[in-house]
Amino acid sequence: MSENTYLTAIKAASARGWRRVEPVPLGRQEQPTGLLAYLASADSAPARAILPSQIVESLKAASAA
Repeated sequence: MSENTYLTAIKAASARGWRRVEPVPLGRQEQPTGLLAYLASADSAPARAILPSQIVESLKAASAA
């Protein structure tokens, strides 16, 4: 996408008010159940070693809420 095309799209979205409010209701917020199941498995050890622990903990806390 060229810079001109991007600017045109942003201006159109702003004119419609879409940069402040979504144009349609988004529905229920997604829950990362697949990701949480993966992080709880032994297979995810390499990923958990790379991910910051606060990210993993915040995902677990969000799923419990």
